[in-house]
Amino acid sequence: MIKKLLLLLLLSTYLFSSEGNSQKGLTYYRFVVLPITDIKGTTFTKKHTVKEWKELFLNNAEGFKEKYSSINEEFGTFLNGKKFKKIAPDLEAFFIAYASDSSATPECGE
Repeated sequence: MIKKLLLLLLLSTYLFSSEGNSQKGLTYYRFVVLPITDIKGTTFTKKHTVKEWKELFLNNAEGFKEKYSSINEEFGTFLNGKKFKKIAPDLEAFFIAYASDSSATPECGE
């Protein structure tokens, strides 16, 4: 019985994890964020370290919203919308994968 409960707990944690996908994040950046901000992914991702990106995305990305909503009015509106809330985990994974302390470089087709 305990094994079944433990298995159920582990399975539900895996299924409902908010872990993002960096490849999806790259796609969202290229087709959603880049047209609004006009900031290349290689430039944007290198603004922070992995630790800093993680901190910016705590509490529903409040730090990220506060820091970057002033880029322009359209981006500020986007950051407070449903679409951003949905894709934020993937964008976070993208920013972390290509952070300033990462040796990886995004290929955004730029």
